[in-house]
Amino acid sequence: EEGTWAPSFQSDGSTSYAVRVGTYTKVGNLVTAWFHLDINSNGATSTQSLIIAGLPFAAINTSENYGSTGGLHCNQWSTSTKPDNALVSPGANVANVYKSNGQTGIQVPTHADIGGGNMVGFLIYRAT
Repeated sequence: EEGTWAPSFQSDGSTSYAVRVGTYTKVGNLVTAWFHLDINSNGATSTQSLIIAGLPFAAINTSENYGSTGGLHCNQWSTSTKPDNALVSPGANVANVYKSNGQTGIQVPTHADIGGGNMVGFLIYRAT
C-alpha cells in the first residue's frame, strides 16, 4: 500500500509551513513514512518538545517494539540542538525527536530550537 500523510510538529500553535509533505509505503505491517517539514513562521510555544505528529498508522503496541528514523536532515535551525534521531514508541502515532549527546545521553529539541528551519527524514516502524 502507498499513500500520502500530513506530517506536522505536535503542539505547533499558529505555525505556518512552507513545505509539509509526507508519503508512505506499507508492506504487511511494516511502514516506511517519508516526510519534509519546512517552517515558514514558527508560532509554537518554545518550550514544547519537538514531536512529529500525524503518522499514517499507529505503531503496534508490543512492549519494547520501537520504530526509528533512518536519518534526519535539518537545516537553518535557530540553535545547534539539531536532532539526529526519532523514536516511535509502542502504540504511538507520533515520533519523539532527540539529539544524541555522546556518552552523556540525549537532548530533547524544542520548538525554539527549530525556529524557521526544516527537517527531512523517514521513519520505519511496525503498524497495528
